[in-house]
Amino acid sequence: MNSDDIKSLYDKHGYVIVPSLIPTQLNKPLREATERVIARTRSGKWPHRRTVGKQFPPFDNNNPDSWGVQHLMHPDLGEPVFAQWYTSEPLVQTICRLLDCDEDDLQMGALGDHTHPPTA
Repeated sequence: MNSDDIKSLYDKHGYVIVPSLIPTQLNKPLREATERVIARTRSGKWPHRRTVGKQFPPFDNNNPDSWGVQHLMHPDLGEPVFAQWYTSEPLVQTICRLLDCDEDDLQMGALGDHTHPPTA
């Protein structure tokens, strides 16, 4: 898919699916880091989470489940692969195409990891 196709599909539908946006070598590390972060958050070892039933902070420990993990690129989390992907050339270039801007125009924003309900 070329950049014109990506941009026109995005403009037409408001979203676009970009195949291979995650480099192959990052697939496994990202999945493994995601599983570790989900487990750490659900066990209470990572406090920066969004809880089920409460969309906005402050979040407390009254609800044991989480629907999202915050601060994925925080050094204390110890998962640098998230920042590695977030700043990767394929992602940055795709964002620039979609927003019709230069890399210098971009600013870091929220990167969240949404968890799935635990399976019984």
